[in-house]
Amino acid sequence: KGAELTDDINNDGKFDVGESFAYKIVITNVGALPISANAITVEDIVPDYTLYVPGTSAIYSSYTGLTTPIPDNTVPPSATEFPLDEGGVLINEQLRIDEYFEVTFEVKINADLPGSTTIKNQASVSGLDLQYDPNVEIVIEPPDANSRIGDFIWFDLHGDGVQDAGDPGIPGATVALYDG
Repeated sequence: KGAELTDDINNDGKFDVGESFAYKIVITNVGALPISANAITVEDIVPDYTLYVPGTSAIYSSYTGLTTPIPDNTVPPSATEFPLDEGGVLINEQLRIDEYFEVTFEVKINADLPGSTTIKNQASVSGLDLQYDPNVEIVIEPPDANSRIGDFIWFDLHGDGVQDAGDPGIPGATVALYDG
């Protein structure tokens, strides 16, 4: 299981409040026989301090090369939209030898994240006397307390995000700040 940023708002390569990332759960058949359809269940949760991004759950099959959306829960008795909780999803395709399924979904980091926080997530993959519990931990650091907005806006000639000698100022620019 892994996690990858999908919406890095400030392009810093770090997991920050308000940004989205995808969890990926890979199930590979390393055995000597195919695993029949409807024998593997994938279950997960939406971790604390994150929100599920509706419509982002999917399963990829290395054998077919196709990605199939996993429909969100939309009717009772489901308590959430997230389709991998409350019993998970049964994979209705055979898993051939040396092939894999990749189950993905996206979450967004909440603004109510307290200080420096570790977001922990553990999935469950089961079937045919198999139980696998992959987990991922992501550390979110709060912004530097010394961060501030400066008084100079410039045209970044090199596109490197750093004010270099020769980068001209932009007179009369208006800066709008938004919460969230």
